[in-house]
This record gives sequence, structure tokens and C-alpha cells, in this order.
Amino acid sequence: MNCCLTPEDKQGGRLTEQKQQFIDSILNLCNSFNSLDLLRKLHPNESLFTWHQNSSAIQCRLDYWLVSKHLLPQVKECIITPVSFSDHSAVLFKIQSSDFCKRGPCFFKFNNSLVNDYCFVEGLSKRIPGYKEKCYF
Repeated sequence: MNCCLTPEDKQGGRLTEQKQQFIDSILNLCNSFNSLDLLRKLHPNESLFTWHQNSSAIQCRLDYWLVSKHLLPQVKECIITPVSFSDHSAVLFKIQSSDFCKRGPCFFKFNNSLVNDYCFVEGLSKRIPGYKEKCYF
């Protein structure tokens, strides 16, 4: 949306008040859907930016997740991380369902009847090179 939601999300450049009508529309949408800006909720007093001018004279947090307030207890982390393909950084968050239960050490048990399944063997054979490339840099 290329818009900061709060003055704390901007350093330098034009004031956020110039886009106040647009900001109010986003905040009304959040109220209507009982949602919130996740990064601001979890990091209320931090200056965090997802875009900056080359000289860093202007920095803004233009990227955010608007998440249902009901999901908040399940959020484990929310961070900003740089990406190589954009001038914006990504906002990532992890959620963990309350239904998830950690399991202790265990072993993998393979259903060996699958080796007789032609579709399974063919599909796995086609994917193995990709798995190798992904797992072994």
C-alpha cells in the first residue's frame, strides 16, 4: 500500500498526515475485521523500517501484516528480513497452532509397500535431484 500507518514508522520525508485519509481507511478496515498490525503490536517501541532511500535519509515501514487479533496468542515471532530481489525488506511471522504438540525423539518408519507403487517411485525419482540440491548446498 506504500503507506506508513504511524509516524513512528517513518523517518525523514513527507509527514504521514498527508496520507491520513488513506491511513484512516486501513485502520477502519482493521477495526471492521478485528485485525491489527502484527509487527507494531509485538515491537511497539522499536524503530523498524522495511524500505530506505540509498542515503538512508528517508526510511519507512511500508510493509506489514494485518492479522486477526484471534491469532495473536499463536504468533511465535515477527521479524523484518532483507531480500535480494526487492528494495523492500520482507516481514515474516511464525504461528504455531495450539493443537500442535511437540514430540520427543523418534524414528522414521517407511511404509515399504510404496516401493511397489509405480506412481510413488516415479514421482520420488523425479524429485530426488531437487531434494539433493536444496539440502546439499
